[in-house]
Amino acid sequence: DEGDNQISRTFTVGSTPASLTINPSSTNVSSSAASGRSIGVTANVSWTAVTNASWLAVTGGSPGTSNGTVTFSVATNAGTTARTGGVVVAGGGITRTCTVVQAGAAAALVINPSSTNVSSSAASGRSIGVTANVSWTAVTNASWLAVTAGSSGVSNGTVTFSVATNAGTTARTGGVIVAGGGISRTCTVVQAGAAVQRIIELSGGLAFGNVVTGMTKTATLTISNIGNSALTVTSIGYPSRFTGAWSGSIAAGNSTNVTVTFAPVALSAYGGTVTVNSDKTSGANTISASGTGTIWRLAVQYDEGFGVASNRFGFNLNWTSGRVVVVDACTNLINPVWSPLQTNTLSNTPTYFSDPKWTNVIGRFYRIRAP
Repeated sequence: DEGDNQISRTFTVGSTPASLTINPSSTNVSSSAASGRSIGVTANVSWTAVTNASWLAVTGGSPGTSNGTVTFSVATNAGTTARTGGVVVAGGGITRTCTVVQAGAAAALVINPSSTNVSSSAASGRSIGVTANVSWTAVTNASWLAVTAGSSGVSNGTVTFSVATNAGTTARTGGVIVAGGGISRTCTVVQAGAAVQRIIELSGGLAFGNVVTGMTKTATLTISNIGNSALTVTSIGYPSRFTGAWSGSIAAGNSTNVTVTFAPVALSAYGGTVTVNSDKTSGANTISASGTGTIWRLAVQYDEGFGVASNRFGFNLNWTSGRVVVVDACTNLINPVWSPLQTNTLSNTPTYFSDPKWTNVIGRFYRIRAP
């Protein structure tokens, strides 16, 4: 029976090869952080997506069983060098990598503060903050500034510096220079000048002791300026019979000598305060002076030179060198009429006086006096 016949047919269905592709296979990104970056996946197999760099992260779309989209994020590249990583999609024995190239950041170097003011005094432990993504070094451009710590770094850091004393009265400017990656930053340091000081100091032995009236004696007064600015002396005031005028400028750290003269005219004690008038800011501007006027005691020597000798009459006079004396003569002391015979300048050795008219008179009286 034809209806009982059965027909059998066999069909062989071939299996479809595994397929997995991604798009794009590479991408370039900036140094900034970014999210929502995507990779398209065309696949007929199950797959998963991972990254091979810590700065990349898959944020969505994984795993998948067919076509899909992988999203990923990129962290900031703080360095100045580009870096490469990848998003790896794998399944069905197939691995595809989207290569991600992230640009390096632009070189950056910032300091804080960029300027600072300091007093005239010495100081240490002054600091400057450094924010950088490059290697850097720090130096100063003035001898009175010195980097004491943090002279180099590879990223953020702190520079510590010291300042020497400014002994001058004028402000001065220097800097701490931080440089790296082709960038140079300067922290300007302005140091104030010291306060103006004109300090006067007086010295010298102005105790003249005994000085014969009509004579003079000198001593030295030293005026010193131990301040940091020039001292101007306008005048010097003296007690009676002391003199020594001087005025002028004395540079800081210098001194000048003034000759002071004592010239007594009476048999009495002299003294008082010498005052140096100036524009001093401090210091003692007075010093004491003293002296005593004494009598002139000329010595007539009764030695072998006294009397008649070698057909002349005379005698030796002896007193301090430089004293000028006049020898007078008369014939009586009741109504004396004194006539000058000779003027002599004495020395420290005996000075001989000779009467040129001694043979013309029976007797003569002599006196010695100042001119």
